[in-house]
Parts: sequence; C-alpha cells; structure tokens
Amino acid sequence: MDDFYDDHSPTEPSPYDPLTPIEPEPVEEILYAVTLSDGTTLSDLHLNGNNFVSDTPVTKEQFDYNCSPVTISDGEITETYENMELVHLQTTNGQYYFVLRDIPPEELWKRKVTADVQYISMMTEVELD
Repeated sequence: MDDFYDDHSPTEPSPYDPLTPIEPEPVEEILYAVTLSDGTTLSDLHLNGNNFVSDTPVTKEQFDYNCSPVTISDGEITETYENMELVHLQTTNGQYYFVLRDIPPEELWKRKVTADVQYISMMTEVELD
C-alpha cells in the first residue's frame, strides 16, 4: 500500500510556510523640466508632492518677473501656464525644493484693480485707508 502523504504532495504553499518577501517592481522615475519666460530651463527635476526638487542651485531671483508663461514637461506631456508664481523655495540636504502655483484669473483681476486704485490715489494725492 502506498503512503498517503507521498502520493498527495501539496502543489500550493501551506499557509503555515514562512513568508517569502516579494521584491517590488522597479518604478521608472519621472524627471521634469520647468522653462521660465526668459528661456531659462530648470531640468532633471524630481517631484516630491507638489515640490520640484533640484540637485543644482535654484534662486528666488530666477523666478522674479519670469513666470509668465511657464512651461512644465515630463518628457511626454508639456503644459504651459500663463501666470504662475513662486510660492516656496527651500534648501534641504543640498537639494533645492520649490513650489509654483498657477494664479487664477479672479486673483489677477483683483491685483490689477488694486494696483489701478493705488495709482489713481497716488496721482491725485488722495490717502487711502
């Protein structure tokens, strides 16, 4: 008589076998390029949340009066934003983190009206509260 256990060896692992770690599939890292209105391109940028991360130095002065328009590309998709501004810039561990935001049309209109009122006030020498 054949041994019962020899004829029926399990084809699937037992739930009591030790777990074998599964190696995650490698994820292809996406690199971004940000092109400012004067043609300056900040390339080889990583994205960390909404922060662009650069290994090369980035300064606030690069963005001053230079964010209309801004083109952002990941190598496959390119988007152009007509009015952006630098929200945040910080250096951590030798890397430069910066955040840009698109300024909505309502906010642009409000800024223009405020500037117009201040200009008229200055020209007419009227003090605003």
